Amino acid sequence: TLLDMHNLAAAFKSIGRLTNAVALFEETLKLRKVKLGPDHPETLLTMAALAGAYQTVGKMTEALLLSEETLKLRKAALGPSHSDTLTSMGQFASIYNSVGRPSDALLLHEEQLKLNKATLGPDHPVTLANMSSLAPAYRSAGRLTNAVPLLEEVFRLSQAKFGPEHPNTMTSMNTLATYYWYSRQSTSAVPLFEQTIKLRKSKLGPNHADTVASMSALTAVHLSARKFAEAEPLLRETLDVRAKQTPDDWTRYNNESALGAVLASQKKLAEAEPLLVSGYNGMKQREAKIPAGNKGDLQTALQRLVQFYKDWGKPEKAAEWQAKLDELLKPQPAKP
Repeated sequence: TLLDMHNLAAAFKSIGRLTNAVALFEETLKLRKVKLGPDHPETLLTMAALAGAYQTVGKMTEALLLSEETLKLRKAALGPSHSDTLTSMGQFASIYNSVGRPSDALLLHEEQLKLNKATLGPDHPVTLANMSSLAPAYRSAGRLTNAVPLLEEVFRLSQAKFGPEHPNTMTSMNTLATYYWYSRQSTSAVPLFEQTIKLRKSKLGPNHADTVASMSALTAVHLSARKFAEAEPLLRETLDVRAKQTPDDWTRYNNESALGAVLASQKKLAEAEPLLVSGYNGMKQREAKIPAGNKGDLQTALQRLVQFYKDWGKPEKAAEWQAKLDELLKPQPAKP
């Protein structure tokens, strides 16, 4: 049936078989338009799913056009305040952000929030999620000062509605701390991160991904302030978790390199050296698995080694690593 086809396409997308997902969504949409009509709710559901699949595979022009059409049809068929219409607004805004149109995304997010507040109430989980999604839109549009008070409100409302130890409240706390850091309010960010870590350790456990994410974020705050002694125990703890849970992942070795750099900054040279070397080598062996947005971490690991040996007074070793760095930075020939 068409429902089975839609569900199978969604399953393909969930397990990363994106080519299969896109093809099956396209086929399902074609059939639903013929059998149900272009503005039937099930047709629009598949349109929205296909737009999301296009976005995932990087077909942004197709994603943008289809998302815009879905929103237009849902507004006409269901009304501007219907939950499906509001979902389409959020999807359309996300795609606008992906194609570098943050101002357009922001307008949709703000319209979505206004309607959610009127329809669901100011502290409904969907409204709060909408408010949270506005923060990165404000940041992308260069309006970071608008993001922080919005997230402060989300945190306040989450505490009142869910309680201080609810996962939603902890997420809002972590997000607010992150935006305090973005806006150079480290004195507000640090205690809030520390509170988040304490709660997440208590409620989720020290090895939970969210707990590790909060520790990593606080580590970044300390490193940006060159507070190496404060960063060291956090790096050791996150490295211990990654070495146990994902021992073969590139992030484990990136963590090693960062810990080595922190130790070197505290003149703990003998302890730092093997971590810096192992961290780089582990990342290099897994270079193909490093996401595009993190490729610069491999360069950073090499730069740490060059600087480490220069500071230690070992110019020959520094030169060896500099040669590797130069090779990494050499322009690659264009593929035919």
